[in-house]
Amino acid sequence: MIESMKEGSVVVDLAAEAGGNFETTKPGELYVHKGITHIGYTDLPSRMATQASTLYSNNITKLLKAISPDKDHFYFEVKDDIDFGTMGHVIRGTVVMKDGKVIFPAPTPKNILQGSPVKQKTVAELEAEKAATITPFRKTM
Repeated sequence: MIESMKEGSVVVDLAAEAGGNFETTKPGELYVHKGITHIGYTDLPSRMATQASTLYSNNITKLLKAISPDKDHFYFEVKDDIDFGTMGHVIRGTVVMKDGKVIFPAPTPKNILQGSPVKQKTVAELEAEKAATITPFRKTM
């Protein structure tokens, strides 16, 4: 992928701390490889403390506003009966206590689909599947 990029491109690898998302990432380093600048810093949040703090506070404020039906005060009525995929489902997962009583984790939503259990395949079935996926091209490789 890096080889197909134009000279002067910049790669900021946010996963550099864990080894990186690019084969050319060198964790903790800023360097140029074939005209492409790689930023592999492992401490970007501390290098950009103001931006990281602003991003986090914006996300928390939006969560609290989503919780509250009254936009002037943060308030959410906790219910035990919630629908999967609704804002109530998301918010209920964040509530830990109500009236001094621990109510975490949230109950399972009532409208979540339960699939049938997956049948385990036998060794013979797996081998037959594998044989069916081998093409004449792969047989010669």
